[in-house]
Amino acid sequence: MDNMDLHEYSVYFQIPQTLEGIRVSNVIELPREIQYFTEQDGKKILTMEISKGKSILWLPSEQLNDIYIGYGLRSYPTYDKGWRYVKPFMLSGQNTDIEQLPYYFVRTKDLEAVAKEAIRSTKYLMKTMQNRGMSMEDAIFIYTRFIDNIFYDKGVFCSPDLLRQVWRWKDTVLLCLSAGLLFIAWLLRRTLGSSKMSF
Repeated sequence: MDNMDLHEYSVYFQIPQTLEGIRVSNVIELPREIQYFTEQDGKKILTMEISKGKSILWLPSEQLNDIYIGYGLRSYPTYDKGWRYVKPFMLSGQNTDIEQLPYYFVRTKDLEAVAKEAIRSTKYLMKTMQNRGMSMEDAIFIYTRFIDNIFYDKGVFCSPDLLRQVWRWKDTVLLCLSAGLLFIAWLLRRTLGSSKMSF
């Protein structure tokens, strides 16, 4: 990833934007610690951390009319499932040129936790999500895989993070509950059937 010229892909992000941006609060408290890594000889090396509870800019500006490719939640996919490539979140009050920020590897699950907090904190995003009938899980997936979807549509790259898990632990719980209810219904029917026969 470090050897790639990411500017070559900017042509894929020519997306129409509104002239006047939607103003949002771009500051949230980190819901968990975020760790950023570099890579050497195929191994991830912890390079930077932002502590839980720190105030960060989940968007670099208070305008929601830009897509901010490569910053914060709008990370690039990598070849490794569960890992993203991105510029780190800036701390609130920090005056840093976003172009000068280096890229790091970060875990997908960490960005998903931040996306959940960002969506919850923004009335516009919550209303948009509800109007489209999306669950929070769907909104987080779409927001954190924004670049993945564009790359897939344009035939650039099929991200391993773009594939959704088909079977989840919730499905197992529901299956067990359903099986239990069917078993109870069968026992009741059998018990009621045998009691009727005894009369």
